[in-house]
Amino acid sequence: MRYIPIILADDRIHENIFIVYLQYYLMGDEVMSPIIIFCVIMLAAISSTAVADEVEDLISDLTNGNGSAREKAAGVLGNLGDPRAVDPLIRALNDTEWKVRGTVAQALVNIGEPAVSPLILALDDPDSSIRKGTAQVLGDIGDLRAIDSLIGRLNDTDWEARDAAGWALRNIGEPGVSPLILALKVSDSSIKKKEAIDVLRLIGDMRAVDPLIQALNDSNSSVRENAA
Repeated sequence: MRYIPIILADDRIHENIFIVYLQYYLMGDEVMSPIIIFCVIMLAAISSTAVADEVEDLISDLTNGNGSAREKAAGVLGNLGDPRAVDPLIRALNDTEWKVRGTVAQALVNIGEPAVSPLILALDDPDSSIRKGTAQVLGDIGDLRAIDSLIGRLNDTDWEARDAAGWALRNIGEPGVSPLILALKVSDSSIKKKEAIDVLRLIGDMRAVDPLIQALNDSNSSVRENAA
């Protein structure tokens, strides 16, 4: 333990020093000595700090960099999978460059489950580009928690956001059938009913046959036409 005060007192010591101490003590017989344990802990702390700094730098590039830097940052953030990147990536779904938007969307898909709840919240974003991108990402992730919120976006005021929500529900498939049938039956929105009909038809689940037949008698002519 005589080396520990020296290591802690010298703020110039970095990870290479810890590696040297670790290798030195592993050559001896005391495999579980306090020095080895200390070195492992310090290396883990250094590694964690380095990753944290990298994530912050990448988020800065994603927000402030040029197109190439934004695209590269999004890709790396997706590979790292750090949940801190989720909100900045969601904001970047409205990037002016389509290549960046595509990389951002894939990064969120790569992060997966930790991104689902923030993405569901973003379905209500005032920016239609973010609502559209969010719906597409949720469809690719396929998490069932998104179904009800995606159905809610079937009457979005922006047709691209509506289409994205419909695509996402088709991608999720069979688990969305019962909620879609319910929406078709109880919704007051003819737009939502029409979108639900389209999605149910494309999913092709037999449970939708009777509700679609009933929709032929809907009070709204455009709904009846969609069901035909």
